[in-house]
Amino acid sequence: MNPVKQSRKGAVAPLFACLLPVLFLMSGFSINLAYMQLRSTELKVATDAAAHAGGRAMSIYQTTDAGYLHAQRIAALNQVGGQPLNVPMNEDYMKFGISIRGENGMGKYEFTEVSKEAVDDGSEIATSLAVIGVVEMPLAFQAIPGTRDFTVSRRSIATQLDRDIALVLDRSGSMQWYKDIPALQQELNSLYYQGQISYWERRNAINGNSFSYNTVYQLSGDMHEFAYDRRYNSQSAARHSRWYFLDLGVEAFLNVLDETDQEEHVSLTTFDTTASLRTDLDNDYDPIREIVADEYPSGWTAIGLGMEIGLPAIIDGQGARPFAAKTIVILTDGENNKTPNPEDVAAQIIANNNVTIHTVTFTAGADQQAMAQVAAIGGGTHYHADDGEALVAIFEEIANNLPTILTE
Repeated sequence: MNPVKQSRKGAVAPLFACLLPVLFLMSGFSINLAYMQLRSTELKVATDAAAHAGGRAMSIYQTTDAGYLHAQRIAALNQVGGQPLNVPMNEDYMKFGISIRGENGMGKYEFTEVSKEAVDDGSEIATSLAVIGVVEMPLAFQAIPGTRDFTVSRRSIATQLDRDIALVLDRSGSMQWYKDIPALQQELNSLYYQGQISYWERRNAINGNSFSYNTVYQLSGDMHEFAYDRRYNSQSAARHSRWYFLDLGVEAFLNVLDETDQEEHVSLTTFDTTASLRTDLDNDYDPIREIVADEYPSGWTAIGLGMEIGLPAIIDGQGARPFAAKTIVILTDGENNKTPNPEDVAAQIIANNNVTIHTVTFTAGADQQAMAQVAAIGGGTHYHADDGEALVAIFEEIANNLPTILTE
């Protein structure tokens, strides 16, 4: 006799009814957790961008106010939960300080806060900017009793790195020329047509910068001083020559480095027909100042060779620091006319080293296209100066252009 089959229809319903609220709450928890993680990621992106922008502004403009302004502006360009991130410009949300890498340079960066007032009055230095973002917003899933909002916060820190800098300077013969060759030629032509200098005096001055006694004293102002030095001073570059303005630019560059909060070490390489390392890396810049001030340019233009000779000083030369950012700054007023090709050298440098290459061209005769390509290969910037005042400003800008990384 078969046992009577008992119907179990509907037996699961009570169990489902009991579990449904639990499943509902677990789903809500999962949704909220994912939502919070998404907003946290958005906040990280926003504060990272703000800290980096503020740190770069501090580096370039060397003021805490610039750091504040740029950090707040970039923060507002990024949205968290559909709203622009607002970071108030005060020390609760933007903090200045110093980040030092522990464990003999092998560990994590540790941030020590200093007050804005102390940085502004020069009693403290600041190499880092911390941006703190705090956002309160409603949960995506509102069915959890007693919990409707959540707060997400994030601190990002940008730090300017110390640099090992290789200055690679063109000391070829054209750097001894007058700052404005067309203007000089026009003045010489005028003197010739007025009968004040002879045909040969004009020709020698235009083609070879060889000035007769008569020509020197017929010229006036800057041109007279330049011609006088070219005739009577064979020990250093003439006043108002291209090298004269390079000297002013290098002096401005080193003066800015003296004032930055970072520890900048600089080497000097010069090139003409050949190239030579003149000073190893050092934070004492006086030897560089003395060499540049006393130099007498001559020879051809071996830009690529100058880059090759200058590189080892910042990679494995005396005083090279393993955790300093590596930078090459090249200046030329002409075109490369010796092997190797500077673009090829730049590609080889970048393939084997973590180096940034900035290039500076001076006067209209420089090969701006080639040097712009070198800078592009080297991940740096190409600058061009038509006159001496612009050259000085460019060197000051490069000196303030400190590399910035996110250290938290």
